[in-house]
Amino acid sequence: MRLIILTWIVMLSGLAAGIALTGLPVGRLPTEGRLLADEIPQLSLAGYLQAEVAIDANNIVLTSGCRRLSMATHDYQAESISRGLEDSRDARPNAHDIMVDILDTYDMDVLMVKVESFSGDAYFSKLVIQQGDRVLNLDAKPSDSIAVAVRKGAPVYVSQQLLGQLGKNVC
Repeated sequence: MRLIILTWIVMLSGLAAGIALTGLPVGRLPTEGRLLADEIPQLSLAGYLQAEVAIDANNIVLTSGCRRLSMATHDYQAESISRGLEDSRDARPNAHDIMVDILDTYDMDVLMVKVESFSGDAYFSKLVIQQGDRVLNLDAKPSDSIAVAVRKGAPVYVSQQLLGQLGKNVC
């Protein structure tokens, strides 16, 4: 857990200092009047739907329209997301609370989470962070991405293809 937090601090410190970290796609937002998705493909929402986030036992539930995707997670991850949704904290901060404190300290915003795919037994997502005119597109577990996003009030998007393939009809 400490290694994860230290890694996030190093990555975010690099972004704050304007350093492009190896292997991490970093972009600059364009000047006024341009479409962001045209300049930075990671910001495109083509093929994605905004989802409502809920927790059901140890499942992260993403609902968009009549489709619902349920992703199993660990109990501590589910509890962290639930606390984020309720805007509550334990007496001592967890890793997601610390991440939000780091983001706030460096004046960084969470733009969005994009739940992109499923392979083997794992889901994949991107946590998109902005500081000034810099954008960082982090590969992260959906549970971690969503736990941070709900604390920051950022939207969560899910791939239409993923929702169509693995989601269930709820209407």
